[in-house]
Amino acid sequence: MTQNKQGFTLIELVVVMAIIAVLAALMVAAITGARTQSVNTQRMGQAKTIETALETYASKNSNLYPTSADIVALMTALVADKDLTVATAGVTTANFTYLSGNAGANYGLAACANNNTAAPTITLPSTAGGCTGSSVIYSTFR
Repeated sequence: MTQNKQGFTLIELVVVMAIIAVLAALMVAAITGARTQSVNTQRMGQAKTIETALETYASKNSNLYPTSADIVALMTALVADKDLTVATAGVTTANFTYLSGNAGANYGLAACANNNTAAPTITLPSTAGGCTGSSVIYSTFR
């Protein structure tokens, strides 16, 4: 006499659960990478906005850039001068560095990647580095 059993064997269930676990792990890794890339893209956009505001400021002030060494004070000054319409959220001294040189004749602006633990260092006229645990994702020098 033969028995027909309906259902799945234990091995089949374990195999399916293992496949689902692998797919879930791949999905988590992809989401984490996308989130990091999103923050880095946002940071680069913020840096470009600040750069545009600096160029606007200089064009109105005999080609001289602000001499503030603090990025937060710089943002406040650019908003007050109406070169920057609104302070850019998330721009802090922890991930952005601004340095002016030659009494405002030139400047450097740099931003670190998402996973930084220290602000970038700038050496005028054209080097940026020092993002502990990450890399410089945006830098400009004039």
